[in-house]
Amino acid sequence: RDDVEEKRDDVEEKRDDVEEKKDDVEQKIDDGEENRDDVEEKRDDVEEKRDDVEEKRDDAEEKRDDVEEKRDDVEEKGDDGEEKRDDVEEKRDDVEEKRDDAEEKRDDV
Repeated sequence: RDDVEEKRDDVEEKRDDVEEKKDDVEQKIDDGEENRDDVEEKRDDVEEKRDDVEEKRDDAEEKRDDVEEKRDDVEEKGDDGEEKRDDVEEKRDDVEEKRDDAEEKRDDV
């Protein structure tokens, strides 16, 4: 009887061990899934940050282009102003020349 009782206890103990190992395996599976989820989440975060950086790079490039365009506009206006100055100067010279011609004709008369 004692042998039977002892064997029963051994079997019960082994069952408990098996149950404990099953629980350990399940816990490891849960931990693995949790880690996988964490990795996926981090991957998503990295992707999002990459997208943000790309967007900021695009914004910076757009601003650079805007600045360049404005610089070109300012340069063009400067050229236009210079051209107008030259035209005014030329007209002034023409007026002065006509004045001189008129004076000369008056002197001739």
